[in-house]
Amino acid sequence: MDWKTHARIAIVAFGLAICVGSAGATVVINEIMANPRGDENAREYIELLNTGDTQVKLTGWHIGNTSGDDMIIAPPGSFLPVTIPPGGYLLIFDPDYFDGDEPYVNIPSGAGICTIESSGFGRYGIINSRIDTLTLRSPVGVVDRIQYTAEDVEEGLSLERIDPMADGMDLANWAPSHLYDGSPGAPNYASQSAPASGTLRIGPDVPEMSATFEIEWPEAPVIASVRIYDALGRNVRDLVTGQRQTARVTLIWDGRDDRGNVLQTGRYVVLAEAVSVDTGRRLRLRGTVVLARRR
Repeated sequence: MDWKTHARIAIVAFGLAICVGSAGATVVINEIMANPRGDENAREYIELLNTGDTQVKLTGWHIGNTSGDDMIIAPPGSFLPVTIPPGGYLLIFDPDYFDGDEPYVNIPSGAGICTIESSGFGRYGIINSRIDTLTLRSPVGVVDRIQYTAEDVEEGLSLERIDPMADGMDLANWAPSHLYDGSPGAPNYASQSAPASGTLRIGPDVPEMSATFEIEWPEAPVIASVRIYDALGRNVRDLVTGQRQTARVTLIWDGRDDRGNVLQTGRYVVLAEAVSVDTGRRLRLRGTVVLARRR
């Protein structure tokens, strides 16, 4: 399906009813494609999610980063206001996307699409070389503000919000998509984990030289990855990647990064993700470890 066909479907789906008011506060920035495959500017996108139960009209809304703001407008050929239905998704594309020949083929027909008034998000596009902030504003004020970093994210993978109801400024609430091109207009892969019925035990309480992680998966066997992130959300250590594991696993972290460097004292996030071999369910366990050093 090309973007023109998708736009016609989206216009019909999203142009039928309009409601405004406090519902705007339910709209969140849910996914960011900062380093796409192909034409970087044309294929960048930001996804919004309406977590509320009322349709929201985005007339006069802006999306911006630290280099500038852009007004959100309807896609080419549409004269209807931009809206998001309850539980719906809206994709914001650079204007160059509609002139390009590399459309996303994985956008569901029910997802909304729109663009921005000027070419390029902010002044330089969506930043992918350092930590940056995105802010969503209505005419009334700030609706959502998030912080992200795409420095260590592989080209073609988006950054997905793990919990849309949790703080978007928490870098640990963002994770790379599991698939290339992300999940535009659909539930994030990062948020589709099974309930955390397993356990992740971390010891000792304040590790001085190393930490022990005892993991119990609710289903086994699994294919698992266990990663360490620093307080800025950067992936500093991959303990295991794509490893087949049984129901109970013990891992030891020596307080070093992937290059063998001793890490600074401070707070680190342990993220254990797995896929059940038998059922295909995605499992996710998360914990925090505060690393200390002997003086």
